[in-house]
Amino acid sequence: MSRQFPQSNDEWSGTHSLLFILRPTEPVARRIVAGARHERTIHGLNGVPVGPERLHMTMFCIGQYEGGAPADVVARASRAAETIRAAPFDVTLDRLLSFRHPSDKRPLVLRGSDGLPPVQEFHQRLGAALAKADLNGFRRSRITPHVTLLRDSRSIPERPISPISWTVHEFVLVDSLIGKSRHIQLGKWTLH
Repeated sequence: MSRQFPQSNDEWSGTHSLLFILRPTEPVARRIVAGARHERTIHGLNGVPVGPERLHMTMFCIGQYEGGAPADVVARASRAAETIRAAPFDVTLDRLLSFRHPSDKRPLVLRGSDGLPPVQEFHQRLGAALAKADLNGFRRSRITPHVTLLRDSRSIPERPISPISWTVHEFVLVDSLIGKSRHIQLGKWTLH
């Protein structure tokens, strides 16, 4: 039996979050983590940097579930992912800033000053495939592509950084264990 998706943000709760993500390459992830540690030190932040294995850009949150995502939802998400036809594309992050957040855990993030049009285009493509599979999840027509470095009570004003780039060759479906700092990979699809 298929589960109904929540109608409001207040209803999104659970211990597992089903996400489509883009990951930086391993060398880029190590560089990002080193930069996060440096920023933490120079700004006196207390937040723990995200580990290189969890650094990502979220494309879509399909839903949040107690005990894990239902098998039929994972299967439909995987079938939707299989329909995606897209060439690899480049990502360049050149801005550091803290996002506003209602709690005291403000995300310190990297983003691209140009809005990352290739990421936006891929997001639209994936969104269309998910809509056809009746998996709208936490849908937005436009996203602010970013990589979260850490969360902290202090804010860092936006500033330019030396560009960090990689070519996206794949996208991944993960079960993110909320509060456990762990991703379980459920599927991976190559762009070509």
